[in-house]
This record gives sequence, C-alpha cells and structure tokens, in this order.
Amino acid sequence: MTHPGESSASALLAPTYWEQVAETRWGAYITEIERRAIEFASSIARPIEKAVEIGCEGGRWSKLLSDLGWGMTCIDVDEKVLQVCRERIPEAVCLLSLPEATSIPCETTSLRLALCVEVRPVMRSSWFFEEITRVLLPGGLVVGVVWNNRSLRGVCSHINSLRKGKVSTYTRSYSDGAGNSVRLDLSLFGRKGVAGSLSGAAATPSWFLFFRAWSNAWDCESCRR
Repeated sequence: MTHPGESSASALLAPTYWEQVAETRWGAYITEIERRAIEFASSIARPIEKAVEIGCEGGRWSKLLSDLGWGMTCIDVDEKVLQVCRERIPEAVCLLSLPEATSIPCETTSLRLALCVEVRPVMRSSWFFEEITRVLLPGGLVVGVVWNNRSLRGVCSHINSLRKGKVSTYTRSYSDGAGNSVRLDLSLFGRKGVAGSLSGAAATPSWFLFFRAWSNAWDCESCRR
C-alpha cells in the first residue's frame, strides 16, 4: 500500500547518479577531494551570503553549503534531480536551465561563492568564465574542475576515446583554464591535482579556486598543500 508522500520520500532518499558513483572506491576518493575544496572555499569566502551551484544534481554540495549558512541558488538541466534538490533544501532557489544556455540566471555582483563541480559542458564553454566574473562580488570565489589533456592520464583517455568514437573528456589543458580566468579578472590562487603523482601539468584533473584581482590579500597556503 502506498501512503501519501511515500513516493516523494523515496525520491528524496534514493541516491542520484553521482551519489552512486561516490560509493565506489574511486568515487569516494574524488568526493573527499571535492568536499575539502568546497569546505575550504566556504571558510575563506566571507561573509557568508549568497552562493550558486551550477549543475547541482541532487544537491549534495548545495546541502553542505546550506548547512554552513549559505543562501543557495541551485541550477541544473535535469528536472528530476532538481526536484530531489528542492526536497532536500526547501529554502534554496532551484532553477531549471537548458543545455544550450549561455548565461547564469543570477544578478550581477550578487554572489560570494560559486560551484561548478564535474560539469564538463559548462567548464569547457566559451561563456562560463565571463559569466562567473559578472555574477561574483569582488573577492568572490568559484570552485571548479578542469580536465587536463596534457597529463599522461589525459593523453591516454583522449586517444582511447578517439579510437572508440566517443567524445573525449580531455579537450583542454590546465593552462587553458588558467589563461581564461586571468584574462577575465579572475586569479588562480590554489589547486589540487586529482590522480596525479606529479605536480602541475601532470595532475589530472586539477582543482581551480578563483577570485578577483585584489586576491593577493588572501592566504591560501593550506589550499596549495
């Protein structure tokens, strides 16, 4: 027998795709790096005000920030997972976007913190960094991931994708992402390599933490470790 609200509760408890990935050994490793990067960004993006997550899925990272006091705007192109996010974070503003969208539906200079985690189409787009620059407050931070095609893992994955006729994850280099940010008044102040035994270009993918040009007032030594 199905009781009122049962289906909604089931949807709320059912793990989303990325939450299922996080239960694997590799996924747990990636998830821990993501969590630390987001918590670090939250700890220095002061005062706590408004934040956005682009590609929020079921809202696991938005929920983390909401619990820390951030006023969340959650954006995704999948209505089903966005509904899960709504149920998990009732106080959040949840917005359905389109895959072809080229803007962030937030007011100019309105955000202190932005997340774009594991959202390849957005991070690889030509419009993302310009839009992030527009919506962030001075000193605001953005946490994102880029996939470095100059790393050993990136080269092997790219070749393998081409052989199989698949779309490659690794289409840009670490320096491409950093260069885009610098040209648009964002300064790279910390990074965390994932699954790389060497630093710099050999780390794949790399964490990027960006903020405005006056960022040299911040101390991010803990992030670089």
